[in-house]
Order: sequence, then structure tokens, then C-alpha cells
Amino acid sequence: MCWGGGREVPTVRLPAAVSCLKRILDTVPTGQLDRWRCDPWGARVEAGRVYARGAHDDVAGAVLVCLVARAFQELKLTPRADLYLLLTTEEECSGGGMRALRRRHPELRPEAHLLVDGNSQPQDCIIGHPGCVSFTIRIPGPFGSAQDARYVHDANPIELAGRLITALCRLEEDLAGQAGGDQGSVCWPGPTLAIVGIQSAGWISNVPEQCNLQVWGNVIPPMTIPRYRDAIESCVRGEAQTLPWFAQHPPRIEWGPIEVPAMFTPVDSPFYRALAEAHHRSFGTELRPRLIGGWGDMRLLDSPQMLFYGPGRGGGDHGYDEYYEISDLAPMLRTLLYLVADWCGVS
Repeated sequence: MCWGGGREVPTVRLPAAVSCLKRILDTVPTGQLDRWRCDPWGARVEAGRVYARGAHDDVAGAVLVCLVARAFQELKLTPRADLYLLLTTEEECSGGGMRALRRRHPELRPEAHLLVDGNSQPQDCIIGHPGCVSFTIRIPGPFGSAQDARYVHDANPIELAGRLITALCRLEEDLAGQAGGDQGSVCWPGPTLAIVGIQSAGWISNVPEQCNLQVWGNVIPPMTIPRYRDAIESCVRGEAQTLPWFAQHPPRIEWGPIEVPAMFTPVDSPFYRALAEAHHRSFGTELRPRLIGGWGDMRLLDSPQMLFYGPGRGGGDHGYDEYYEISDLAPMLRTLLYLVADWCGVS
């Protein structure tokens, strides 16, 4: 959800394929179905909660954005400044939906941007996240017999992958010493280098011909993404020099698909104050700022004021038995309507 700064701004006409409200946002996979207490695609309602994959992350956010549009239509209200209601796809894997919007409309740079996502408590508001990147390390192997002593250990790309994992864990500790500290009254989380995938290619009686490590990492300010890349490249090159085969057949790093710069909006910004007032009016509680270690695709629009808020209480995101507390839907919607009315003005 993004808009101009409470004043008349030039209208950007978006084609229907971009500006329409899409049916649903992307979610992570379900995992093993037998570990769910109900059908993850069945939207089971029990004790005031709806259980389903994506219920909290982020179908609830998509529903709230749609309800804002419906409320304005039914109340016959018109924002006095431009208001864009966006549902994007591929946030969980590449940011491809937001990148496509940027390619089609490079002129679109809203003065404020709210992502209805990312918080499990109504009073929480995410004001910043570090830079985030993903990459794949491709490790070549000999594709030789598993009985050949030259290959079994010192040239086995799976075992070499293990050495790289250990080296990356050491680098993670080094990066923690370089990470930034507080941002006012909130603190950045520690840096993370997570091995999120490992695949090999070979034959049962052979040492594999290749092993790939998929890695995700966050770039804690003040470190920049270029400096982070240099640190990763140096770490991998250094480890490759420890064994003859490794040195002669060095691993190769492929960057992407995720690359999102850091984001931070101070609590004394006009947009945060407007959201805090709207939240207090609806919930009767103070807004609580925090920083996270992940990312949001709204950063790719490069708005000067960006916040994560909503969608309300829930849990199980990226795991099993994901749920959303239905009772939070109405007060969350009120908060968003108060915010739009205050920030844009209405007629």
C-alpha cells in the first residue's frame, strides 16, 4: 500500500495487469502434509483462528488491502492524493513481482509505503531490515570411481562443500563483529549465513561431478552489499586454496536471485507518527518499533518512508499449522482506513 505525501501528486496510470488486485500472494511450500493438523489448503476455522498455508503470511494482508478498496467504494470516499493498492508475487523467492512493476513504471516512487505483513502482534511495527542476498556456490567434482583413493575425500565435492560450510560459519562470526549497533531505541539482529539447499549430481558408484550450495545471508548496516560480496568471495577463494584439487578446480559463485538493499525509517518520521496515531485510535495501545533480519519487496520501490504493519496475531509462518486470529481483522482494517484518511485526505 503506497501513496503520496498527503498532497495532490501527479497520477500514474497503471495498466490493468499491474494495478488490479491479484487473487493471492505467493507463500512458502506446505512441507510434509501429514505434519499438519488440518488440510493446509482447506482454511479450517477453529476457536477463532483460521488455519491454512499462507493464512498469516500473507493472505490476511492481501485480504486487508482488498477490504480497504472495498470500504472506500462502499463509503463513496475518494482519496485526495494518489493511493496505490498493490498485491505482488514472488516476494518469498526473488521479488520478481515488484521488479516487474519497476521495469514497467520506473517513474513510480511513492512518498510513503506500507507493507501489510511481517508482524505477529498488532502493536508491532517493523521500521527497518538489513540488506539481503542469496547465492549459489557451484563446486566441481571429478566424476571418478568411488574406489579411487584420489577422489574419495580430497576431491569429493560433497566433502568440499562441508569445508565451505565451516568456513562460512567462521565468516558469520567475523561479520558479527562488524555489524552495526542500535538505531535509536531498537537494535539490529545478528548477521546470518544460512545454508538453505545442497544438491549433488553423480552416480551411485562414483564420486559426484558437482555439488551446489544454496546460501542466504543478511547484510547488517553499516556493511554494504558490495563489501559483503567481497567478503564471501574472499572466504570461498581462501578455502579453495587448502587442497590441491580444490585449488586447481575452484568453486564458482552465482549471485541472486535475491538482492535487496537495507531499509530504515526513523520513528520520528511523519509516516510513522501517522501510523502510530491510527493504531492507537483503533487498538488503544502504543505502536512498538522493531528491526528484523529478513526483507520486504517494497524496498525495491525506493520510497523515502517505508513500514511493515499488520496483519495481526498469528503464527506458524514458514512452518506447520499456520494460523491467523480472525478477531484482529476488523481493528486492523480500521487502522488502515484511519491512516489513509489522515495521510491522503478524503472527499
